Amino acid sequence: MSVIRRLARPTSRLLSAVIVTGAGAMLAGDTGADVVKASYITNTFYNYKLLHMPDLDQRRSTLPADGGMYCVPTSVFNMFAYAANHGYPAAPPEDGDWQLQSKYIEATLWLNVIGNWMNTDPDDGTSGSGTKAGMDALIAQAPYLKRVHKGLSSSYNPTVAKLALYGCQGWAMSFVYGKWAVVGTHNGLPVVDRVGGHAVTLTRAYRDSDQWILRYRDPADDTALTTQSAFKNTTRTPYNYSAYYGGTSIYNIHSLNAIFNTSGGTRVIDTIYGIRPLYGLTFHNTGGAVTGGGGLVQMLDPLAFEGSENTTLPSVTIPSSLAVLDFDFDGDFQNALVIATSSIFPLPPRLRTLDLTTGQLAILTPSPQGLRRFATDRFNHIYAFDGGGVLHFLAEDGTPLASTEAIPDPTEVAVHTGDDSVWIISVPERTVVKLFADFSETLLTQVVPAAVPMAGDA
Repeated sequence: MSVIRRLARPTSRLLSAVIVTGAGAMLAGDTGADVVKASYITNTFYNYKLLHMPDLDQRRSTLPADGGMYCVPTSVFNMFAYAANHGYPAAPPEDGDWQLQSKYIEATLWLNVIGNWMNTDPDDGTSGSGTKAGMDALIAQAPYLKRVHKGLSSSYNPTVAKLALYGCQGWAMSFVYGKWAVVGTHNGLPVVDRVGGHAVTLTRAYRDSDQWILRYRDPADDTALTTQSAFKNTTRTPYNYSAYYGGTSIYNIHSLNAIFNTSGGTRVIDTIYGIRPLYGLTFHNTGGAVTGGGGLVQMLDPLAFEGSENTTLPSVTIPSSLAVLDFDFDGDFQNALVIATSSIFPLPPRLRTLDLTTGQLAILTPSPQGLRRFATDRFNHIYAFDGGGVLHFLAEDGTPLASTEAIPDPTEVAVHTGDDSVWIISVPERTVVKLFADFSETLLTQVVPAAVPMAGDA
Protein backbone atom coordinates (compact mmCIF):
# COMPACT_ATOMS: atom_id res chain seq x y z
CA MET A 1 0.00 0.00 0.00
CA SER A 2 1.19 3.53 -0.80
CA VAL A 3 -0.34 6.49 0.99
CA ILE A 4 0.23 10.14 0.17
CA ARG A 5 0.18 12.70 2.97
CA ARG A 6 -0.03 16.17 1.50
CA LEU A 7 1.77 19.24 2.77
CA ALA A 8 -1.56 21.04 2.87
CA ARG A 9 -2.55 19.29 6.12
CA PRO A 10 -5.17 17.07 4.50
CA THR A 11 -8.63 16.44 5.87
CA SER A 12 -8.44 12.96 4.37
CA ARG A 13 -5.84 10.49 3.20
CA LEU A 14 -5.33 9.77 -0.45
CA LEU A 15 -4.61 6.28 -1.70
CA SER A 16 -2.05 6.20 -4.47
CA ALA A 17 -1.19 3.68 -7.12
CA VAL A 18 2.37 4.99 -7.09
CA ILE A 19 4.90 2.33 -6.17
CA VAL A 20 8.03 3.93 -4.78
CA THR A 21 11.22 2.51 -6.20
CA GLY A 22 14.76 3.78 -6.44
CA ALA A 23 17.04 5.35 -3.89
CA GLY A 24 16.18 9.03 -4.22
CA ALA A 25 16.69 11.83 -6.71
CA MET A 26 20.12 12.46 -8.19
CA LEU A 27 21.38 15.64 -9.80
CA ALA A 28 19.92 15.80 -13.27
CA GLY A 29 22.46 18.18 -14.78
CA ASP A 30 19.79 20.01 -16.82
CA THR A 31 21.45 23.15 -18.17
CA GLY A 32 18.06 24.87 -18.42
CA ALA A 33 17.36 24.54 -14.72
CA ASP A 34 17.20 27.46 -12.31
CA VAL A 35 18.26 25.26 -9.41
CA VAL A 36 21.66 24.36 -10.84
CA LYS A 37 23.13 22.86 -7.66
CA ALA A 38 21.14 20.87 -5.10
CA SER A 39 23.19 18.41 -3.11
CA TYR A 40 22.84 17.95 0.65
CA ILE A 41 24.89 15.28 2.41
CA THR A 42 25.25 16.56 5.99
CA ASN A 43 25.15 19.93 7.74
CA THR A 44 28.83 20.40 6.83
CA PHE A 45 28.64 19.17 3.21
CA TYR A 46 26.07 20.77 0.90
CA ASN A 47 25.89 22.68 -2.37
CA TYR A 48 22.89 24.80 -3.37
CA LYS A 49 22.71 27.40 -6.14
CA LEU A 50 19.68 29.20 -7.57
CA LEU A 51 19.50 31.45 -10.63
CA HIS A 52 17.02 34.17 -11.65
CA MET A 53 15.87 35.21 -8.18
CA PRO A 54 14.53 38.80 -8.36
CA ASP A 55 16.39 41.48 -6.42
CA LEU A 56 14.01 44.36 -5.75
CA ASP A 57 15.25 47.54 -4.08
CA GLN A 58 13.56 48.44 -0.79
CA ARG A 59 14.56 52.12 -0.79
CA ARG A 60 11.84 54.06 -2.63
CA SER A 61 10.67 57.63 -2.21
CA THR A 62 6.99 56.66 -2.08
CA LEU A 63 7.36 54.09 0.71
CA PRO A 64 7.13 55.17 4.36
CA ALA A 65 10.48 56.63 5.48
CA ASP A 66 11.80 55.97 1.97
CA GLY A 67 11.51 52.22 2.55
CA GLY A 68 14.38 52.11 5.02
CA MET A 69 12.60 49.40 7.05
CA TYR A 70 11.02 47.52 4.13
CA CYS A 71 13.61 44.74 3.83
CA VAL A 72 11.22 41.98 4.95
CA PRO A 73 8.38 42.93 2.55
CA THR A 74 10.95 43.18 -0.25
CA SER A 75 12.53 39.80 0.51
CA VAL A 76 9.07 38.23 0.48
CA PHE A 77 8.23 40.03 -2.78
CA ASN A 78 11.37 38.48 -4.31
CA MET A 79 10.24 34.94 -3.46
CA PHE A 80 6.68 35.38 -4.69
CA ALA A 81 7.90 37.07 -7.88
CA TYR A 82 10.17 34.06 -8.40
CA ALA A 83 7.16 31.76 -7.96
CA ALA A 84 5.13 33.81 -10.45
CA ASN A 85 7.94 33.57 -13.00
CA HIS A 86 8.41 29.82 -12.46
CA GLY A 87 5.09 28.16 -13.09
CA TYR A 88 2.65 30.20 -10.99
CA PRO A 89 1.99 33.31 -13.13
CA ALA A 90 -1.19 34.24 -11.26
CA ALA A 91 0.53 34.26 -7.87
CA PRO A 92 0.94 37.81 -6.61
CA PRO A 93 2.66 39.98 -7.78
CA GLU A 94 2.18 37.98 -11.03
CA ASP A 95 4.88 37.21 -13.56
CA GLY A 96 7.08 39.86 -15.12
CA ASP A 97 10.58 41.23 -15.53
CA TRP A 98 10.84 43.18 -12.29
CA GLN A 99 14.21 44.65 -13.22
CA LEU A 100 12.55 46.82 -15.86
CA GLN A 101 11.99 50.46 -14.97
CA SER A 102 8.52 50.16 -16.53
CA LYS A 103 7.60 47.80 -13.66
CA TYR A 104 8.94 50.13 -10.95
CA ILE A 105 5.66 51.79 -9.97
CA GLU A 106 3.79 48.47 -9.92
CA ALA A 107 6.49 46.94 -7.72
CA THR A 108 6.32 49.91 -5.35
CA LEU A 109 2.56 49.55 -5.03
CA TRP A 110 2.99 45.88 -4.19
CA LEU A 111 5.61 46.66 -1.55
CA ASN A 112 3.17 49.13 0.01
CA VAL A 113 0.45 46.46 0.09
CA ILE A 114 2.73 43.77 1.51
CA GLY A 115 4.07 46.20 4.10
CA ASN A 116 0.51 46.99 5.17
CA TRP A 117 -0.32 43.28 5.47
CA MET A 118 2.81 42.84 7.58
CA ASN A 119 2.15 45.96 9.65
CA THR A 120 5.68 47.10 8.81
CA ASP A 121 6.64 50.09 10.95
CA PRO A 122 8.73 52.84 9.26
CA ASP A 123 10.92 53.04 12.37
CA ASP A 124 10.85 49.53 13.89
CA GLY A 125 10.48 47.34 10.80
CA THR A 126 8.57 44.05 10.63
CA SER A 127 7.91 41.54 13.40
CA GLY A 128 7.94 37.79 12.99
CA SER A 129 4.17 37.64 13.38
CA GLY A 130 3.83 40.40 10.80
CA THR A 131 6.02 38.49 8.36
CA LYS A 132 3.85 35.40 8.69
CA ALA A 133 0.64 37.44 8.36
CA GLY A 134 1.87 39.03 5.14
CA MET A 135 2.99 35.72 3.67
CA ASP A 136 -0.35 34.17 4.58
CA ALA A 137 -2.19 37.02 2.84
CA LEU A 138 -0.18 36.40 -0.32
CA ILE A 139 -0.68 32.63 -0.13
CA ALA A 140 -4.43 33.17 0.19
CA GLN A 141 -4.22 34.31 -3.45
CA ALA A 142 -1.89 31.45 -4.41
CA PRO A 143 -3.38 28.37 -2.73
CA TYR A 144 -0.91 25.92 -4.27
CA LEU A 145 1.94 27.49 -2.32
CA LYS A 146 2.98 26.87 1.28
CA ARG A 147 5.22 28.87 3.58
CA VAL A 148 7.61 28.11 6.40
CA HIS A 149 8.89 30.56 9.02
CA LYS A 150 11.35 29.52 11.72
CA GLY A 151 13.04 31.80 14.24
CA LEU A 152 15.67 31.35 16.92
CA SER A 153 14.29 29.69 20.04
CA SER A 154 15.46 27.50 22.89
CA SER A 155 14.81 24.45 20.68
CA TYR A 156 15.66 25.74 17.19
CA ASN A 157 18.80 27.21 15.61
CA PRO A 158 18.36 28.75 12.15
CA THR A 159 21.51 27.96 10.14
CA VAL A 160 22.94 28.13 6.65
CA ALA A 161 22.71 24.33 6.52
CA LYS A 162 18.96 24.45 7.16
CA LEU A 163 18.57 27.10 4.47
CA ALA A 164 20.52 24.86 2.10
CA LEU A 165 18.40 21.82 2.90
CA TYR A 166 15.19 23.76 2.26
CA GLY A 167 16.62 25.04 -1.02
CA CYS A 168 17.75 21.58 -2.12
CA GLN A 169 14.22 20.32 -1.45
CA GLY A 170 12.63 22.94 -3.71
CA TRP A 171 11.94 25.94 -1.47
CA ALA A 172 12.62 29.58 -2.34
CA MET A 173 14.16 30.95 0.86
CA SER A 174 14.90 34.24 2.59
CA PHE A 175 16.48 34.92 5.95
CA VAL A 176 17.05 37.61 8.55
CA TYR A 177 20.43 38.28 10.07
CA GLY A 178 20.18 40.04 13.39
CA LYS A 179 22.70 42.55 14.64
CA TRP A 180 23.84 41.16 17.99
CA ALA A 181 25.88 43.46 20.22
CA VAL A 182 28.07 42.21 23.06
CA VAL A 183 26.80 43.40 26.45
CA GLY A 184 28.94 41.19 28.69
CA THR A 185 30.44 37.76 29.19
CA HIS A 186 29.27 34.68 31.09
CA ASN A 187 31.12 31.41 31.61
CA GLY A 188 33.66 32.43 29.02
CA LEU A 189 31.12 33.19 26.28
CA PRO A 190 29.91 36.60 25.07
CA VAL A 191 26.43 37.70 26.12
CA VAL A 192 24.73 39.42 23.18
CA ASP A 193 21.52 41.39 22.73
CA ARG A 194 19.73 41.98 19.45
CA VAL A 195 19.88 45.64 18.40
CA GLY A 196 18.68 45.38 14.81
CA GLY A 197 18.39 43.14 11.79
CA HIS A 198 18.07 42.91 8.03
CA ALA A 199 16.25 40.56 5.62
CA VAL A 200 17.70 39.15 2.39
CA THR A 201 16.91 36.38 -0.13
CA LEU A 202 19.03 33.25 -0.59
CA THR A 203 20.68 32.34 -3.90
CA ARG A 204 23.72 30.26 -2.87
CA ALA A 205 24.76 28.11 0.08
CA TYR A 206 27.88 25.97 -0.09
CA ARG A 207 29.94 24.18 2.51
CA ASP A 208 32.69 21.62 2.27
CA SER A 209 33.93 21.20 5.83
CA ASP A 210 35.68 24.52 6.60
CA GLN A 211 35.01 26.14 3.23
CA TRP A 212 31.80 28.21 3.22
CA ILE A 213 30.03 30.36 0.63
CA LEU A 214 26.78 32.29 1.15
CA ARG A 215 25.19 34.52 -1.48
CA TYR A 216 21.98 36.48 -1.32
CA ARG A 217 19.92 39.29 -2.84
CA ASP A 218 20.22 42.36 -0.60
CA PRO A 219 17.28 44.78 -0.96
CA ALA A 220 19.35 47.58 0.62
CA ASP A 221 22.39 47.44 -1.68
CA ASP A 222 21.36 50.55 -3.66
CA THR A 223 20.58 54.08 -2.44
CA ALA A 224 18.58 55.38 -5.42
CA LEU A 225 14.99 56.24 -4.45
CA THR A 226 13.33 56.34 -7.88
CA THR A 227 15.02 53.66 -10.00
CA GLN A 228 15.53 49.91 -9.82
CA SER A 229 19.17 48.81 -9.70
CA ALA A 230 20.62 45.86 -11.60
CA PHE A 231 20.04 42.52 -9.91
CA LYS A 232 23.18 41.22 -8.19
CA ASN A 233 24.40 38.99 -5.37
CA THR A 234 26.16 39.80 -2.13
CA THR A 235 28.73 37.18 -1.09
CA ARG A 236 29.71 36.34 2.49
CA THR A 237 31.78 33.70 4.27
CA PRO A 238 29.79 32.37 7.25
CA TYR A 239 31.37 31.17 10.47
CA ASN A 240 30.15 29.71 13.74
CA TYR A 241 29.48 32.15 16.57
CA SER A 242 28.70 30.76 20.02
CA ALA A 243 27.20 33.08 22.61
CA TYR A 244 24.45 33.64 25.14
CA TYR A 245 21.73 35.14 22.95
CA GLY A 246 19.36 37.45 24.82
CA GLY A 247 20.06 36.16 28.35
CA THR A 248 22.34 34.04 30.51
CA SER A 249 20.16 30.96 30.98
CA ILE A 250 21.47 27.66 29.69
CA TYR A 251 18.65 27.86 27.13
CA ASN A 252 20.21 31.05 25.71
CA ILE A 253 23.40 29.28 24.61
CA HIS A 254 23.47 28.82 20.84
CA SER A 255 26.07 28.20 18.17
CA LEU A 256 24.73 30.15 15.20
CA ASN A 257 26.10 31.24 11.84
CA ALA A 258 27.52 34.75 11.68
CA ILE A 259 28.17 36.30 8.28
CA PHE A 260 30.06 39.51 9.08
CA ASN A 261 30.95 41.81 11.96
CA THR A 262 31.11 45.56 12.50
CA SER A 263 31.65 47.79 15.51
CA GLY A 264 27.89 47.82 16.04
CA GLY A 265 27.59 44.06 16.40
CA THR A 266 27.91 40.66 14.78
CA ARG A 267 25.43 39.83 12.02
CA VAL A 268 23.99 36.40 12.83
CA ILE A 269 21.30 34.45 10.97
CA ASP A 270 18.38 34.19 13.40
CA THR A 271 15.27 33.70 11.22
CA ILE A 272 14.61 31.73 8.03
CA TYR A 273 11.45 31.69 5.92
CA GLY A 274 10.36 30.62 2.47
CA ILE A 275 7.72 29.30 0.08
CA ARG A 276 7.30 26.34 -2.24
CA PRO A 277 4.50 24.53 -4.10
CA LEU A 278 2.61 21.84 -2.23
CA TYR A 279 4.34 18.49 -2.07
CA GLY A 280 3.83 15.22 -0.29
CA LEU A 281 5.17 12.04 1.20
CA THR A 282 4.46 8.50 0.09
CA PHE A 283 4.96 5.32 2.06
CA HIS A 284 5.15 1.97 0.31
CA ASN A 285 5.01 -1.04 2.61
CA THR A 286 7.52 -3.64 1.46
CA GLY A 287 6.95 -6.09 4.31
CA GLY A 288 6.05 -9.65 3.50
CA ALA A 289 3.58 -12.00 5.10
CA VAL A 290 5.98 -12.89 7.93
CA THR A 291 6.75 -9.51 9.51
CA GLY A 292 4.58 -6.99 7.67
CA GLY A 293 7.24 -4.39 8.48
CA GLY A 294 9.57 -2.22 6.48
CA GLY A 295 8.99 0.12 3.58
CA LEU A 296 10.06 3.23 1.70
CA VAL A 297 9.21 6.83 2.50
CA GLN A 298 9.73 9.23 -0.39
CA MET A 299 8.99 12.88 -1.04
CA LEU A 300 6.89 13.62 -4.14
CA ASP A 301 6.88 16.98 -5.92
CA PRO A 302 4.15 17.08 -8.58
CA LEU A 303 3.78 20.89 -8.59
CA ALA A 304 7.42 22.02 -8.35
CA PHE A 305 8.63 25.43 -9.46
CA GLU A 306 9.69 25.44 -13.10
CA GLY A 307 13.45 25.01 -13.28
CA SER A 308 13.57 22.78 -10.19
CA GLU A 309 14.67 19.64 -12.03
CA ASN A 310 17.80 19.35 -9.91
CA THR A 311 16.18 19.54 -6.49
CA THR A 312 16.89 16.57 -4.25
CA LEU A 313 13.84 14.57 -3.18
CA PRO A 314 14.83 12.18 -0.41
CA SER A 315 13.90 8.53 -0.16
CA VAL A 316 14.54 6.62 3.06
CA THR A 317 14.06 3.01 4.07
CA ILE A 318 12.07 1.88 7.10
CA PRO A 319 13.63 -1.26 8.61
CA SER A 320 11.67 -4.50 8.38
CA SER A 321 11.59 -4.67 12.18
CA LEU A 322 9.09 -1.77 12.24
CA ALA A 323 5.53 -1.61 10.93
CA VAL A 324 4.34 1.92 10.12
CA LEU A 325 0.81 2.87 11.23
CA ASP A 326 0.85 6.54 10.22
CA PHE A 327 3.25 9.21 8.91
CA ASP A 328 3.33 12.88 7.95
CA PHE A 329 5.67 15.85 7.70
CA ASP A 330 6.84 17.46 10.91
CA GLY A 331 6.13 21.12 11.61
CA ASP A 332 9.25 22.24 9.73
CA PHE A 333 8.23 20.40 6.52
CA GLN A 334 11.81 19.08 6.22
CA ASN A 335 11.55 15.78 8.07
CA ALA A 336 8.77 13.42 9.10
CA LEU A 337 6.98 11.90 12.05
CA VAL A 338 5.85 8.27 12.06
CA ILE A 339 3.87 6.04 14.37
CA ALA A 340 5.46 2.62 14.20
CA THR A 341 5.35 -0.60 16.16
CA SER A 342 7.66 -3.57 16.33
CA SER A 343 6.88 -6.21 13.73
CA ILE A 344 8.75 -8.77 15.83
CA PHE A 345 7.93 -8.16 19.50
CA PRO A 346 4.55 -7.36 21.15
CA LEU A 347 5.41 -3.73 21.93
CA PRO A 348 3.03 -0.74 21.85
CA PRO A 349 3.26 1.68 18.91
CA ARG A 350 5.44 4.75 19.48
CA LEU A 351 5.59 8.18 17.86
CA ARG A 352 9.00 8.73 16.27
CA THR A 353 10.90 11.37 14.35
CA LEU A 354 12.23 10.36 10.92
CA ASP A 355 15.20 12.24 9.45
CA LEU A 356 14.54 12.31 5.70
CA THR A 357 18.23 12.85 4.98
CA THR A 358 19.77 10.07 7.07
CA GLY A 359 16.79 7.78 7.67
CA GLN A 360 17.41 7.91 11.42
CA LEU A 361 14.39 7.13 13.61
CA ALA A 362 14.09 8.32 17.22
CA ILE A 363 11.22 7.77 19.67
CA LEU A 364 9.62 10.92 21.09
CA THR A 365 9.87 9.55 24.61
CA PRO A 366 7.46 12.00 26.31
CA SER A 367 4.64 10.99 23.94
CA PRO A 368 1.97 8.48 25.06
CA GLN A 369 2.35 4.86 24.05
CA GLY A 370 -0.18 3.12 21.83
CA LEU A 371 -0.90 5.98 19.43
CA ARG A 372 -2.62 5.09 16.15
CA ARG A 373 -3.09 8.22 14.01
CA PHE A 374 -1.89 11.83 14.18
CA ALA A 375 -1.81 15.24 12.51
CA THR A 376 0.36 18.32 13.03
CA ASP A 377 -0.36 22.04 12.89
CA ARG A 378 1.70 25.03 11.74
CA PHE A 379 2.89 25.62 15.30
CA ASN A 380 4.51 22.14 15.47
CA HIS A 381 1.80 20.80 17.79
CA ILE A 382 0.81 17.15 17.38
CA TYR A 383 -2.74 15.79 17.64
CA ALA A 384 -2.91 12.01 18.03
CA PHE A 385 -5.36 9.40 19.26
CA ASP A 386 -4.52 6.07 20.83
CA GLY A 387 -6.05 2.61 20.67
CA GLY A 388 -8.40 3.45 23.53
CA GLY A 389 -9.94 6.38 21.68
CA VAL A 390 -8.23 9.13 23.70
CA LEU A 391 -7.27 12.18 21.63
CA HIS A 392 -4.00 13.78 22.77
CA PHE A 393 -2.70 17.32 22.26
CA LEU A 394 1.12 17.15 22.28
CA ALA A 395 4.00 19.60 22.11
CA GLU A 396 6.62 19.33 19.37
CA ASP A 397 8.73 16.98 21.50
CA GLY A 398 5.73 14.77 22.33
CA THR A 399 5.03 16.22 25.78
CA PRO A 400 1.29 15.89 26.57
CA LEU A 401 -0.54 19.22 26.86
CA ALA A 402 -4.18 18.10 26.99
CA SER A 403 -6.42 15.15 26.16
CA THR A 404 -10.08 14.36 25.61
CA GLU A 405 -12.30 11.29 25.32
CA ALA A 406 -15.22 13.26 23.93
CA ILE A 407 -15.09 11.60 20.50
CA PRO A 408 -15.87 7.86 20.64
CA ASP A 409 -13.98 5.56 18.27
CA PRO A 410 -11.97 8.16 16.33
CA THR A 411 -10.85 7.01 12.88
CA GLU A 412 -8.94 10.00 11.51
CA VAL A 413 -7.67 13.39 12.69
CA ALA A 414 -6.68 16.50 10.72
CA VAL A 415 -5.92 20.17 11.35
CA HIS A 416 -7.39 23.05 9.33
CA THR A 417 -4.65 25.49 8.31
CA GLY A 418 -7.00 28.48 8.21
CA ASP A 419 -8.22 28.54 11.81
CA ASP A 420 -6.09 25.75 13.37
CA SER A 421 -9.20 23.84 14.38
CA VAL A 422 -8.92 20.09 14.94
CA TRP A 423 -11.23 17.79 12.95
CA ILE A 424 -11.98 14.20 13.93
CA ILE A 425 -14.00 11.67 12.00
CA SER A 426 -15.46 8.53 13.54
CA VAL A 427 -16.57 5.95 11.01
CA PRO A 428 -18.22 3.64 13.61
CA GLU A 429 -20.19 6.60 15.01
CA ARG A 430 -20.69 8.19 11.54
CA THR A 431 -19.74 11.53 13.10
CA VAL A 432 -17.49 14.48 12.24
CA VAL A 433 -16.38 16.69 15.13
CA LYS A 434 -14.60 20.05 15.05
CA LEU A 435 -12.68 21.12 18.16
CA PHE A 436 -10.88 24.25 19.25
CA ALA A 437 -7.10 23.75 19.03
CA ASP A 438 -6.63 23.18 22.77
CA PHE A 439 -9.79 21.03 23.11
CA SER A 440 -11.44 23.75 25.21
CA GLU A 441 -14.57 23.86 23.05
CA THR A 442 -16.47 21.67 20.61
CA LEU A 443 -17.25 23.86 17.62
CA LEU A 444 -19.25 21.42 15.50
CA THR A 445 -20.75 17.94 15.67
CA GLN A 446 -22.10 16.62 12.40
CA VAL A 447 -23.76 13.23 11.91
CA VAL A 448 -22.98 11.71 8.52
CA PRO A 449 -26.19 10.48 6.84
CA ALA A 450 -26.43 6.74 6.26
CA ALA A 451 -26.72 7.39 2.52
CA VAL A 452 -23.19 8.83 2.47
CA PRO A 453 -20.60 6.05 2.02
CA MET A 454 -17.69 5.98 4.45
CA ALA A 455 -14.46 4.01 4.53
CA GLY A 456 -15.08 0.71 6.26
CA ASP A 457 -18.75 0.45 5.36
CA ALA A 458 -19.86 -3.09 4.65
